[in-house]
Order: sequence, then C-alpha cells, then structure tokens
Amino acid sequence: MSALREFHPGALPTTVQTHAYATALGRARGRAPGQSTGWNSTASLRVVVNEAAVRARVGGAEVMREQLGRLIGSMRASGLCLQVVPADVAEHPCPMGPFRLLSLGPVYTVAHLVSPCGDGQLVSAPQEVRAFCDLFEDLRGAALPVGDSLDLLVHIAESLRPPAERKAITSGEEAGGVLATLSAHRVAHP
Repeated sequence: MSALREFHPGALPTTVQTHAYATALGRARGRAPGQSTGWNSTASLRVVVNEAAVRARVGGAEVMREQLGRLIGSMRASGLCLQVVPADVAEHPCPMGPFRLLSLGPVYTVAHLVSPCGDGQLVSAPQEVRAFCDLFEDLRGAALPVGDSLDLLVHIAESLRPPAERKAITSGEEAGGVLATLSAHRVAHP
C-alpha cells in the first residue's frame, strides 16, 4: 500500500483538483490550462493546506463550489484526509512552499519539493526525508482536526452559493393581495 502526504500553502494540490479548478489556476499563473491528475483511492492520501487555499476564489464562485464539493465528497466517501491550517495560527510550522511525501511501503519514503515550474527536487537522503516527515506532522498538529476542516469546507461552500432570487415588494394592489384588501377595508370603514 502506498501513501501520499502533501502540504500546499496557497493552492490545492493537483491530486484533488477538479478540471475547472486546474484550468483556472493555470490561467491565473500565466500557463497553459492545468490538468488535474486525480487520486487513486487505493492509496492513502493526507493533505494539509493553509486556509487561504480553500478560501481563494480560483476561477470564481462556481468553480470553487464545484472544487469544494469534490473535496467534501472525497472526505466523506473515499477516505481523503484533508486538514486546514487556520489563518490565525500564531506560529506556522512551515514558511516554505509545497512538498509531498511518497511512501512506497513501510520503510521507503521520499520527499518531493514541488516547483512552480519544472520538475521540482526529489529528496531521498533518510535524514532529510525524516525532517520532512516531522515537518508534515507539525503541520497536522497546527491544522484543524479532519472533522473541523470538513465543517469549514462545508461552511465556505455554502457561502459561495448564489443568493436566492428575491421577489419585488409591491403594493399588493396588482394581484388583489392582502394590502389591497386592507386598503379597501380602510376606505369602507374610515
């Protein structure tokens, strides 16, 4: 069984991106439209992101609603373990950019420093990999628990819903409504 652990400070990792989110993110970064890679649900996936990553309206409200809906569904159904580091954390344990840890069995793990352009850097020295594993655990400790992170995602997704259609308030006379009846009653009984 393989396991993937990822930290992304400002955007969601490619493993959990919808196509629309990946495309909008690629455009925002001045690159060709992105493509989500998807996640093989047979592998364990743990993701830690900063709150800014789930609040940013990448591609607009509709794209973010879809993206958050996918995250919520994956957390509820397929075992995605996503945690959010709140914006008000006093001491963030990781001021650096995104990284991932890939475990290919109980004893072999490598770290990958994600690069905004290019392939990034693979780290396989055991001492350095252990430092990244410790850093990931520190991030998980600073983040909200999974259940609270899920509640936050649901709250943000609901806040992105379009407002309900509002009906104009009229005098009520056009349709012979309650106001017309009250007006007629006042005229009849001054």
